[in-house]
Amino acid sequence: MKVKNKKLVALTTAALSLPGMIPKASQAQTIPENFTASYRFTEYKEDDQDGVVEGSPQRYDISIHQLSLVAPVSSQVSFNVDASTESMSGASPWLVASDADEKPVQVMSGATIEESRDDISFAANFYQEKARIGLGISRSTENDYDSTSANINTSVWFNGKNTTLDVGFSFSDDTITPTQKSGITRVTEEDKDSNSLALGLSQVINKTLLVGAGFSYASYDGFLSDPYKLAEVEGVRVFDSRPDSKDQFSLDFKLRKYLTKYSAAIHADYKYYDNNWGISSHTVNVGWYQNIQMWQFSTSVRWYDQSSANFYQNFYTAERADGYYSSDYRLSAYGALSYRLGLSKSYEFGTFKITYENYNSGKGTQSDGDLNPGLVDFQFITLGFDYKF
Repeated sequence: MKVKNKKLVALTTAALSLPGMIPKASQAQTIPENFTASYRFTEYKEDDQDGVVEGSPQRYDISIHQLSLVAPVSSQVSFNVDASTESMSGASPWLVASDADEKPVQVMSGATIEESRDDISFAANFYQEKARIGLGISRSTENDYDSTSANINTSVWFNGKNTTLDVGFSFSDDTITPTQKSGITRVTEEDKDSNSLALGLSQVINKTLLVGAGFSYASYDGFLSDPYKLAEVEGVRVFDSRPDSKDQFSLDFKLRKYLTKYSAAIHADYKYYDNNWGISSHTVNVGWYQNIQMWQFSTSVRWYDQSSANFYQNFYTAERADGYYSSDYRLSAYGALSYRLGLSKSYEFGTFKITYENYNSGKGTQSDGDLNPGLVDFQFITLGFDYKF
């Protein structure tokens, strides 16, 4: 069944909108009609760390400013410019140590860390009747980290523009120059690079239902350890040490259903992730988007569950033959549950949005033994505005 584009307005507007995120021109099948400037401000705060035996219990507070410009310069070409800056302060988990009862306890970094990061990216999209080609380049800088990346992607529409095939490739070249600390001899400069491939296929079933699936693969080579973290091995603190390569892939599935009777849409997403460090994860996200005239209210729940890396332990009672050690909570087995609320108001000249999320982590279905004491809980709120001119 072929569906005329005008019949998809309700589906693509209500069901595919993502409050809190800056819209990308590449998501559309046609070139943007207007110049659009988008701004987002996000305030992110982690809960204070419990059970700290050393260091500061105050975890990160981060403020983020994002600006995006979408410029259609002809009937077939548009440009995107995206920029962001963020400032961060707080302490971070340093290592997991063992107490007198051989239970894991958290050691945090001592003094408050002050960091900042600036990102900028440029993209060009070239539209044809049944396809779009995009080219992009981006640059990210911190006081101890520089990254340059580039990407090429394309979307092809067929079957009356009811079927979309997306293909993208990207690579990045990163340099790490860790901040040095008195009494600790960290690496001075290291490099890593990555390559990734993404494939996606989406299908409009009818004027109120869209389904899709995607596959992505990425490889990383170089320095993949965290120079700011330690691990405890037989009571001795050693530097975090991980393999110098990693391969990962993911599969994801999505469903977007517009409920005409209720002027609402349901989002349902599932993602499976796996890498050769032994980590696998499952993510399920379900959301409801309710339209009330020019307003839209959204709510969603996200469930996450992952296994640990095959070399991860809270602390080590014996040396490993491969020399890999990490007590980074991000490599541990854990689960997380978060909920998100959003509200947006559309005007003739643009859209105002506000989004709030609360995230809590804990024991997951793949957890075995003691949890990492440094698991994070956080909240963030985002305010944004899209202006068309």
